[in-house]
Amino acid sequence: HCKPRSRMMQVYRDRLVSLFRWAADRGYRTDNPALDIALKGPPKNTRYCTSEEYHKIRDAMMIGADGKQTASGPMLQCFMDLLYLTAQRPTDIRLLKWSQIKNGVIEITPSKTERSSGGKVRIPITPAIAAVLERVRGIGSVKGMSYVIHQGNGSNYTRFGIGSAWTRACKRAEVKGISTRQIRPTAATDAVRQGYTMNELHTTLVHTSAGTTEGYIRALDAPL
Repeated sequence: HCKPRSRMMQVYRDRLVSLFRWAADRGYRTDNPALDIALKGPPKNTRYCTSEEYHKIRDAMMIGADGKQTASGPMLQCFMDLLYLTAQRPTDIRLLKWSQIKNGVIEITPSKTERSSGGKVRIPITPAIAAVLERVRGIGSVKGMSYVIHQGNGSNYTRFGIGSAWTRACKRAEVKGISTRQIRPTAATDAVRQGYTMNELHTTLVHTSAGTTEGYIRALDAPL
């Protein structure tokens, strides 16, 4: 058996904490031994996706290993571009619906905060974002499609489907150590370099505290 990763170990610990808390509430135990389990947190991913790497991966989305154009390439390029331009999480862009786009904004309730702070973000549709959405409309062939980023039959891409296409594109582009999750911190870091304030980024990233946002940027924005 392979050793579970740090993140999965934390998941197991949290499940045990919940289990023993349930047992204590019903009088089966008087303590919660899982609270004493000390785990090291997963190492921070400080990998910055350069513009060159981004475009290598983006171009590789279009051409498969056989040298022919991939059917999903144009749509997945739009997925990448929306990730960067909105600085939102991959899941929230993957499951983005047209009904969330109206009155000149994209309204997102991040999946990570939906059950905690419930924070929302309203992203203005800039000319760059509008251009990507227009490309999506040109690619899509399913009438009344619900999802912005969708497959040929109109259904949304699964997490595995996106991840698999990303892994193959990175291999063809010969880019290592970058996942779809790196696009969000890269976009935020670029925004700081372009003059956006931490307060503006805090609003955009929908973090529960300003300190989280500062740490998010500081990890990547090493001085040259």
